[in-house]
Amino acid sequence: MNRRRFLAGRVAWSVFVVWLLLTATFLVTAAAPDPNAAPLMWGLSPDEAEAVLEGYREQMQYDEPLFERYLHWMTEYATLRFGESYVRGRSVAAVLSDALPVTAAYLLPSLLLSVVLGVAGGAYSTVADRLPARVIRAGVLSALAVPVFLLGEALVLVAVEAFEVPLVWTPDAGFWSGQNLLVLAAATAVLTVNLVGVQARYARALTAEYAAADFVKTFRANGAGLVAVLRHAVRNASVPLVSLFLTRALTVLFLSVYLVEAVFGLPGLGTVTLSAFESRDVAVILATTFLAVVVGVVGNLLQDVAYAFLDPRVEGDD
Repeated sequence: MNRRRFLAGRVAWSVFVVWLLLTATFLVTAAAPDPNAAPLMWGLSPDEAEAVLEGYREQMQYDEPLFERYLHWMTEYATLRFGESYVRGRSVAAVLSDALPVTAAYLLPSLLLSVVLGVAGGAYSTVADRLPARVIRAGVLSALAVPVFLLGEALVLVAVEAFEVPLVWTPDAGFWSGQNLLVLAAATAVLTVNLVGVQARYARALTAEYAAADFVKTFRANGAGLVAVLRHAVRNASVPLVSLFLTRALTVLFLSVYLVEAVFGLPGLGTVTLSAFESRDVAVILATTFLAVVVGVVGNLLQDVAYAFLDPRVEGDD
């Protein structure tokens, strides 16, 4: 019951934060001038400009009372429709539905691989005193030092020069074509290297703390093997590992997604967001920003859920 109350409180808090941010965003947007209104009136006579502006305001529902606009705003975001993109002439949901699968196709495998490889490699390089462990330590430092865009550009150059294979997204080829799947695999590899370095660094630091503890030394003295020691150390370090990974991974991802998609020409969320800023597409900018906020809030919620199951002490007192 205590755990349920703890999780219910965290879910309620997350919902409140999202509502508060949406409300604040609406108020700021309603008070700020629309950047797309002025270009519509360029070169028109005063009467023509007034007619165009009136039609634009009606299309964007600016002529409605503020509270009705707020209810419409909240309904659109609660149902994940996000309104209409005046610049693109499409619904924002349709724009995002084209971009989300592309980003998810390389982002989700990267997250999974980075957790598995980062924790396993970081813990092993700390507990084991062998040549492979030293190689892993050097690899972690290299992964942290190499920028995402530089690694991506190097991979593109090697593919073209050595194998004559262009690692660039081809829209006409189709999502599941061999060419585009190869590009997605390259993007996954580049992002995984970046995230593995982050995860392995913290896994090494935290498992080193527990590997030197008395209970681990006793565990080894009783004949425990390397795998058992690794499992024991990682289990005790799991709570801070979850916290550090979610915090750092989200920070890295928000920047890396833009760089990876720019290098490989992927039409994902990063590309859509940059294009929206260039064209001043307010509806798409707000929607992609909202998605980033939701990812952050959900990540924090998952961190609390992991705490509740990994360490019962964080559930709180009755």
